[in-house]
Amino acid sequence: MNHVLPVCVALDALRVRACVGLTEEERKRPQDLLCTCTVVLPADYRPDRDTIESTVDYGELARRIRAVAAATEAKLLERLAWDLGTDVIDVFPAAATVTISLTKTGRVSRCDGARVDVTISRDGPGRRPQSADD
Repeated sequence: MNHVLPVCVALDALRVRACVGLTEEERKRPQDLLCTCTVVLPADYRPDRDTIESTVDYGELARRIRAVAAATEAKLLERLAWDLGTDVIDVFPAAATVTISLTKTGRVSRCDGARVDVTISRDGPGRRPQSADD
């Protein structure tokens, strides 16, 4: 019997620019972030379909992530990662689950980067976080 594990589409260390940070100074100019995005396709996905419509176009995925990051008003990396993940789920029908990892470099002494990871599932409860600003 053959068992097929989930198929994933991933972007590793995609360079994105965003005005994100707690201080006004950090948000004044774009910072370079590294984004790793892993999209798990539905359990019934089979590569033998061999069509872009049945999967996630990683070129379009990269463009979408960069556009959302560039337009963000998020202060926290956690919020930006959440917004990116919910956008992927909303825009790409083949995305069952998405994990977004964002790394900000140069903020912690003697550390390659500070990273947050957010995983969002299409079937998960309320995907948009609420804040006092909403």
